[in-house]
Amino acid sequence: MDKQVWRNKMQALRRQLSAENRAELSAVLCQMLMSALLCGQGSRVMAYLPIRGEVDLSPLLLTLEERGVEIVLPKVMGAGRIEPFLCPRSWHEHVQVATYGIREPSGDARQVETESLDYVLVPGLAFDREFYRLGYGGGYYDRFLPRLGPRAVTIGVAFAIQVVESLPHEEHDGRLDALITEQGLVWREAVPPA
Repeated sequence: MDKQVWRNKMQALRRQLSAENRAELSAVLCQMLMSALLCGQGSRVMAYLPIRGEVDLSPLLLTLEERGVEIVLPKVMGAGRIEPFLCPRSWHEHVQVATYGIREPSGDARQVETESLDYVLVPGLAFDREFYRLGYGGGYYDRFLPRLGPRAVTIGVAFAIQVVESLPHEEHDGRLDALITEQGLVWREAVPPA
């Protein structure tokens, strides 16, 4: 199957989850991520705000913020380009609806260097067992992820129904460090990055 066929298939599959089921599974994922992320005061975690039935990380972000973790969200800066923006405290009060109905940081957030990120929680339509991801087709994360510094740990976040054996990928497609679903966290390497 080509990428567009996979996109259509995975969107339809994710739509089959009820809002209640998505909320329950999102809560489980947030708890698991809270245990998995080795971050504290001053760490920077880049996440996303959900669209089209993605895993909702809001509870995780609120808890991380309470622990002194800096919350970074992506902002669309043009065709196929996102940049990381550090949100002020109470990040949820500093978001606005922008292009394509995506919630992103408002004007009081400030852009930060990609090298300053400790963790990047990555959304997608599908992920495979080789840690490749399939997005919506705009290439935003495909362009963003290669720019990360060496310390950034990339974790794909999805419901288990979004994980397949193998996805079509191209030479320029990068792989994530880990993948988390409600069934658990799996690292690409035997030893997780420090």
